[in-house]
Amino acid sequence: MDTSFRVGSVLSKSFDVWTENILVFGLISVLALVPVLIFGLITGVITTSEIDLQADLSSADILPLVLYILASILAFSLIYGASSLGTVQALQSHRPSFGECLGHGFSVMFPVFLVNLLVTIFLMLGMLLLIIPGLVITVVYAVCAPVAALERTGISETLSRGAQLSRGNRWGIFGILLIHFAGFLVVYPVIAALPFIVDTAGATFAVILEFITDVALGSFFAVVWGVTYYDLRTEKEGLDV
Repeated sequence: MDTSFRVGSVLSKSFDVWTENILVFGLISVLALVPVLIFGLITGVITTSEIDLQADLSSADILPLVLYILASILAFSLIYGASSLGTVQALQSHRPSFGECLGHGFSVMFPVFLVNLLVTIFLMLGMLLLIIPGLVITVVYAVCAPVAALERTGISETLSRGAQLSRGNRWGIFGILLIHFAGFLVVYPVIAALPFIVDTAGATFAVILEFITDVALGSFFAVVWGVTYYDLRTEKEGLDV
């Protein structure tokens, strides 16, 4: 059996796993992201006012924005923690259980959050220097979230393990990252503009569409990185997770 890491295989398996278990992964994403949406609406970070959408960011907006970003990272840490388990179960021909995946996601949410936050800080520092160091950091540590979720290692061990798994396949991982970024960069501007183009409920409809997009893309790419981790580990260690 060929266990070599291939981008096409990762994306194909990811789509199959996601579509076959879309209710489980989708519901997990909804439960994780609804509190973030509510927080954003209450604090004004997310607004349904077309006038406010044009307002400049003031110093008073910085704290709610920072808290919103941290809440978003925490929510996606829950999604990635839960989806990593469900993805591996599906790849091993087991039906993912919503309750089991969600429980696992909560149990590893904070370790995954700390790893994601640290990698995000590394990425931002790399981007401040030059774009290329930021991209290198992202590629090297691309599967750290599934590592933290499934192997339950400490932060330093998780970073080392993620780097070890990505070694030798970083161009392929870079290709997956490009697809990931392209998905967000292409879809979100279209979603944001669509309500105004078709003259519907404007910003309110845009918020709804963006939330649905967050759920869909967030759950799908959580599966993609789960499959990426699984295939990298299978190739390097010659065994199933």
